[in-house]
Amino acid sequence: MTTNTEKQSLLDRILEATRIGENDDWEFKSSKGGFPSSLWDSYSAMSNSAGGTIVLGAKQLAGKITLDVVSSVQLDKLKKTLWDQLNNRQMVNRNILASGDVEPVPFQKGWLLAIHVRQATRKERPI
Repeated sequence: MTTNTEKQSLLDRILEATRIGENDDWEFKSSKGGFPSSLWDSYSAMSNSAGGTIVLGAKQLAGKITLDVVSSVQLDKLKKTLWDQLNNRQMVNRNILASGDVEPVPFQKGWLLAIHVRQATRKERPI
């Protein structure tokens, strides 16, 4: 279980990453229109390399990342879709996430969803 201090620390890291922009360690995806199908490309790339964090509830316009958060109802739908698709072999060949790898992060009047993707082991690759 994550403490409030750890959540704040994660939020601080997310905010810093928005200032720096997307890179090998951070991907930001909007989820206002529902679950982003492009998440699976990022999941695969991160798991097959050094890992990283995907944040749902953000958008990128003209190279600038803004956090557009989701409601608690949307957050629940995103988590359900994520786990359903992670365990659907037609979507992804291997689920390497554990429950602690998916963290809801409160921000302003909504939520972000941080998905920590670890590096897949040699036996697990390719994802």
